[in-house]
Amino acid sequence: MTARAPLVMGGDGLPQQQQAADTLAAPGPITTTGLSVGGTSGLRTANVMGSSSSPYVVALGLENNAATADDSHGVAIIATNSANTIRNFLVFAASSHRFLVSDQDTLRIDAAALHPTNDNAYNLGGSSQRWANFYLASGAISTSDEAAKTAPLPFEDALLDAWASVQWVQFQYLDAVAEKGAEHARIHWGVIAQQVRDALAAGGIDGHRYGVLCFDQWNAHDLVVQYAIPAVSADDAEDGVAVEGQPEITKTVAAGERWGIRYDLAQAIEAAYQRRRMDRIEARLAAMEARPSPIPSA
Repeated sequence: MTARAPLVMGGDGLPQQQQAADTLAAPGPITTTGLSVGGTSGLRTANVMGSSSSPYVVALGLENNAATADDSHGVAIIATNSANTIRNFLVFAASSHRFLVSDQDTLRIDAAALHPTNDNAYNLGGSSQRWANFYLASGAISTSDEAAKTAPLPFEDALLDAWASVQWVQFQYLDAVAEKGAEHARIHWGVIAQQVRDALAAGGIDGHRYGVLCFDQWNAHDLVVQYAIPAVSADDAEDGVAVEGQPEITKTVAAGERWGIRYDLAQAIEAAYQRRRMDRIEARLAAMEARPSPIPSA
């Protein structure tokens, strides 16, 4: 078995190449091929390197560095390339767990919630990688605090005039029809985004000015389905058994575009349109009732 210097973790949580055994504090690393237990400070780690040509390192360790853990200690799983320029962390601590991407704290799980570390900074899904459904016990809550908004204004009549041409329709989704057949695909109701766009444009309204209408476009790109697994030779393998590597598997996402509607806003516009309509009807009725009764003829 060929011995080689493993990667160990320094006090700042960064992988560092071992230069000489005498630089390590007790108890020092116990090394075989690419495995080290213990370190000079910070993380006490076990680094799994794969083959000597592998650019990736996975480190498992007890974290007692306050800079990278929520509590006094926890377990960190760290993936980094050999140049230590890309680092992704999973930190499992006593009261919460954290996910860091490229050193940026992005997601946290605790006993009460799953939440992003930064407020109003990340999307859930994307235009070409969508979630299918959300299952919620109650409705979604959107920010409606007046402190976060400009001074409120009434709906523009020009917008409501144009909205009168928007039709609410019944439809089925084509992918559901292809999967289940037209007789079994579920029926939905709503509006068609392009029809909303055209109805607003006919009324001189730029639909992109309003949050109700959405348009996303993406370039063709490759999406990694399975990351490459490096081969391990018998000389490098701990048990002397070679491991066959696996290639990276990707799929190509074709370039595309997609129109969308924010239904909460569409329903708000519809409600405003119907309210204006009822107000006008009631005003006409009130005017008719206020007219003097005709004098009956003799």
